[in-house]
Amino acid sequence: MENSLVSPEFTSSYNNQELRKAISQITNRYGQLPEKKRLGKVHLQISEIERLLENYQHSISLVRQVMPENVETWKYCCFEHAFDLINPYREDIRNWNGKCISVDSAFTGYLIQNHLLKQDGPKSGCIVVYYSGTDKIKHAGKVIEEDFVESKWGWQGHLWKHRIYEIPESYGSKIRFFSNITAGESSGVFTTYVSLQQKRPGILVAQH
Repeated sequence: MENSLVSPEFTSSYNNQELRKAISQITNRYGQLPEKKRLGKVHLQISEIERLLENYQHSISLVRQVMPENVETWKYCCFEHAFDLINPYREDIRNWNGKCISVDSAFTGYLIQNHLLKQDGPKSGCIVVYYSGTDKIKHAGKVIEEDFVESKWGWQGHLWKHRIYEIPESYGSKIRFFSNITAGESSGVFTTYVSLQQKRPGILVAQH
C-alpha cells in the first residue's frame, strides 16, 4: 500500500535542526565504546539533555532510565518498544534454525506493507515511523499525545518522552503515522515473519 509523507508545513513548523544535531552528539558520544563501558556512561546523557535548555527550548523528559545491572531497562530497541515486542519469548523464535532474526527496520517495513494502516497525522495511540534518505526506516515511537512521542534512543539508551521532532538528527526528518496493533497481534506477525525469513530471506510482502 502507498503511504504518503506528512505535509511540508508540519515538518517545517516543528523541526529544529540545531537542537537535533546537539541531541545526536549526546546520544552518539559513547557509541564506539565496548558495551560495559558504554553502559557505565549512558547516565550522563540525562544531565546533558537537561543542559540543552540553556540554548534551546525543548520538552524532552526521561521516562525510563537505563540501569546497567537490569537488562530489562536497556536490552531492547525502539522498534521492539513501539510494537510491544519487549518479551522474553521472542528469544525463542528469533534464533529459529540458528538464524538470528530481529525486530528491526526490516520487520517494521514488513508491518507497514502488510498490517499497519496509514494515519493522516499524529493521534494518541498511533505509531510514528521516521525515515532518512530515500525512505530508509531509521526509528519508531509511540504517539502518547497529539504532539508527544515516547521512544527509545539506542539499543542501550534511555526511554524518552519528546515532541515529534525532538529526536537525534540521525533518525531522519521524513515521518509517517500508522495505526497501532496490539501486543498479541505484533507477536503473531513476528512469528509469521520469522517463518517467512527462513524460507525467503528479505521478503516484505506476506503470502495471502
